[in-house]
Amino acid sequence: RLEGAAGGPVGNTAAGELPALWRLSYMLHDHDGYHKTRTAGLHDSNSTDVWAIRGQMLLTPSDDLEILISGHFSEADQVSAAYEHTSTMFLADGITEVLTGANTVNPGCAGVAGLTGPGQDCFGYRDTDGDPWTHDNDREPFLELENHGVTLNIDWALDNIDLTSITAFVNVEKWFGEDTDLGPVPAIAVTNPVDSKQFTQELRATGEVGPVRWTAGLYYFTRDINTGSRTDVSGIDLVNDNTVTKYNTDSLAAFGQYEWSLSDAWTLILGGRFTSEEQKFYQVAVDDLGNTPFFVGLTDAPSPGYEIFNFSKATAGALTEHDLDAFDFRIELDWQATDNILAYGTIAQGTKAPGFNFAIDGLGVLGSSTIAQTPYDEETLTSFELGLKTLLFNDTTVVNAAVFYYDYEDFQAFSFEGITNVISNKPAEVFGLEAELQSRPIENLYIRLGASLLDATADDVISSSFFTGAETSRERDLVGAPEYEFNGVIRYTWPIAVGGISLQ
Repeated sequence: RLEGAAGGPVGNTAAGELPALWRLSYMLHDHDGYHKTRTAGLHDSNSTDVWAIRGQMLLTPSDDLEILISGHFSEADQVSAAYEHTSTMFLADGITEVLTGANTVNPGCAGVAGLTGPGQDCFGYRDTDGDPWTHDNDREPFLELENHGVTLNIDWALDNIDLTSITAFVNVEKWFGEDTDLGPVPAIAVTNPVDSKQFTQELRATGEVGPVRWTAGLYYFTRDINTGSRTDVSGIDLVNDNTVTKYNTDSLAAFGQYEWSLSDAWTLILGGRFTSEEQKFYQVAVDDLGNTPFFVGLTDAPSPGYEIFNFSKATAGALTEHDLDAFDFRIELDWQATDNILAYGTIAQGTKAPGFNFAIDGLGVLGSSTIAQTPYDEETLTSFELGLKTLLFNDTTVVNAAVFYYDYEDFQAFSFEGITNVISNKPAEVFGLEAELQSRPIENLYIRLGASLLDATADDVISSSFFTGAETSRERDLVGAPEYEFNGVIRYTWPIAVGGISLQ
């Protein structure tokens, strides 16, 4: 890994001119793959081969005006992540998944009798070495990524107001492929192209008048994505689905925050944001082999190029568009009880934009995608928090604590249907408590302790039985939300002539 930069002034600084400053920086990062393949002719996975460059120019036409122009370019060409194969099977309910025992034949492989055996997957493969860092892939995963963009940042300080303008354009082109089936049989190979163009403009003003500190601004965002997916299952004579997707977003927001010192002890913070957003989505999936309609009985023979899913104005009408108008807010009251004790209470509401699911098959061979389930609604979170921040024992110890409740309306829950991922709106809530202590009780000794308790669940998450298709509603824990978490650091440092030595 190499990083470096060069820069300096432009102009005659000796003559007292306000100089322009330039800076050019670069980064190179290369390492071999550490996820080893046993397949001859393929490179090991999880390698990195990236380089990036950025140029910046800071102009100061006057003492109160700064203009920063920045451009960046990066490129990656690497063997991307691979997966380790584990054979699993469903229990009788068709929902609960367990490891396939060494002497057990997977009941879900009944349709491919003769290919499978005890402990194997439906293609006759079983990973027996127990090493998570080696695999038997038949396809080399890859990631080709190019990212470039420019940013113009203008800061203008007037008498009582600071003005900021941030203009940015970013273009991303990506080509990604993986060995989705995780084994040596060419069962499922997925390839995804992405071409994304994004433009943003923010205008912001800040100021202070007496006891009031305020911020106000406008934000505009537009993005066009041309993407899709090729799900190739032709290696086992199934299907080869090719999906084309277009996704456009235009968003405009106005926001502001006012911080009002009611007295020496009390501060009121009011914030608001109004967002108006429009999204348009188009997706058509075609089976290039044409086996899908043949398998489900729609045709008497394969029909190459058969359209298996169409989500467009002609088929879905108004479902192809989202029109969001949302007002979000923040109300906070701070009480500075003493110089060393701050208590606060906050109520806030935020909105996560709606979106669309990416389908690969509407006929049930690879998934059960429908027009009705393609769009999903915005997610609204209302949060309540009470907290305490303290500085104790002659300023040697910090103790902070907070209790909070999150109420989600239409939480965007992720689940799998067949091999298709689906986001659907569900109710969810989080109860939480967290505390932290930082202390330097004696010179050179530092202590930090933290703990949290969480109860985070989503309700009415639907699972379908693999065998019968019967649906079951379940309560599920939210991802990345452990019920208990504890952490701590104790560090002692011995000073030496050239610095210090620490034991932690």
